[in-house]
Amino acid sequence: MIRRRLRAGLTVARLRGAEVELLRLVETRPGIGVSEAAKELHLAGNSVSTLVNQLVRDGQLVRETDPADRRAARLLLT
Repeated sequence: MIRRRLRAGLTVARLRGAEVELLRLVETRPGIGVSEAAKELHLAGNSVSTLVNQLVRDGQLVRETDPADRRAARLLLT
């Protein structure tokens, strides 16, 4: 009964393949930049930027400003 109540309150995130690959990449290379991630994943920069925006909005990723280059963002898992 407790398990059933817990399961009822949980929502399962449905991630697309590219989102999973990006999360795996950030897991293995914390602080990777968006352009570096795009190169690693063989995707266009704007596509990765869109994925990052979705994952940040969903609470999966955090985007931090690179102290060495304030124009660049570094990606970290939450």
